[in-house]
Amino acid sequence: MNNNFNWRVLACQMLYANLEEVVARILVTLELPTEPTLAQLDEKLLEWLMFLIRQGHVNSTAQCYAMYFTARAVLMAKQEMQN
Repeated sequence: MNNNFNWRVLACQMLYANLEEVVARILVTLELPTEPTLAQLDEKLLEWLMFLIRQGHVNSTAQCYAMYFTARAVLMAKQEMQN
């Protein structure tokens, strides 16, 4: 086995490649730019969650959390690949 092989980068690349389209849709849904900061994503999540809670959409709240964590994981992986 090659000790220089970076498994972390490979995992990030696989995650990013598999979820790139999903995250693009999430960002459009949340009305965010294509390369948002994590702070922008956090702010938009809070805004959407408050709206969903006020409307009583419990299932949508869970979906919003799922969208958020998916987008956050891909954005963090993308940042890791760039470093």
